[in-house]
Amino acid sequence: MMKKNVMSIITIILIQFLLVSCIQSPEDSDSTHRVDESYYENKAVVIDTVADVFKEPDLSSERLTQVLFNQKVTILEDSEGWAKVEVVDGHIGWIRAKYIDENCKSIMDQLYDDRVVVTGKTKRVFTKPGEGATIKNVVMGTELYVLTIMGNYYKVALPWDMTGWVERKDTIVVPVKKSIKKTSEIDLVTTVNKFIGTSYLSGGISDWEGIDSTGLVYICTRINGIEILRKNLLDYDAVEGENIEIQNIKQGDLVFLNNGREFEKVFEIGIFIGEDQFIYADKSEGAVVSASTQSERFQNRLIGIKRIFN
Repeated sequence: MMKKNVMSIITIILIQFLLVSCIQSPEDSDSTHRVDESYYENKAVVIDTVADVFKEPDLSSERLTQVLFNQKVTILEDSEGWAKVEVVDGHIGWIRAKYIDENCKSIMDQLYDDRVVVTGKTKRVFTKPGEGATIKNVVMGTELYVLTIMGNYYKVALPWDMTGWVERKDTIVVPVKKSIKKTSEIDLVTTVNKFIGTSYLSGGISDWEGIDSTGLVYICTRINGIEILRKNLLDYDAVEGENIEIQNIKQGDLVFLNNGREFEKVFEIGIFIGEDQFIYADKSEGAVVSASTQSERFQNRLIGIKRIFN
């Protein structure tokens, strides 16, 4: 009898322990048992909608690329208000330290099951679902980790140990340990069409401040499940895909152009959308435009065509 009583007490204690464990949220639990804190020692997250990454720690230096809100960067060096970082698109450059936060809780994979990827050009993060103040404007490609769902809104983790709410429209949900699912050439064309008229900005990556041709192709392919390092997009041979002859071009193919003088060097890259048209960010026009593949300019400057959807 005593043995049965002892077993019953042990069983009750175990049940109580399990119940307490189950009701703890990632915010309440002791994350040190699940998170490798040492991995995040040299990491930070971006805290502005988009932030510039320069070649040198100088605002007048060349803008190499931009990084998005809540995106991870790896810190390589600090220097008087600047941080030298490696970013997810493959570039290494300098960002102003005020635009990053070394508290990485909002991107720790072990604390969450899913992440939301923004597929619209812009989106607002609210203090409450469906109402309240705007905490932050975010842009296409921004990834936020999901805490819970309420109706048409996701509650998401934000930098600064804050949370916010994002409408489900114009987003996709991806498990934290998985890549974005590859879509189709039609989806890619739909995505790039959203940027028609967006201002040109060298190194830009969004509709927020502007975009250039590599930024356009990088962000559009990325949210459609094609991972291409942005730094490789001006190197025709570095981009994986099938080489295509002009007579066989189809929607979703990438077109690579030179500048009319240096014939082997890529200066512009665009996406063919069908009906003899391709979309790219034209510096001379100052915007994302649609142009004809039948034009003399295209015919004279074409380096090659890559098919990334088979």
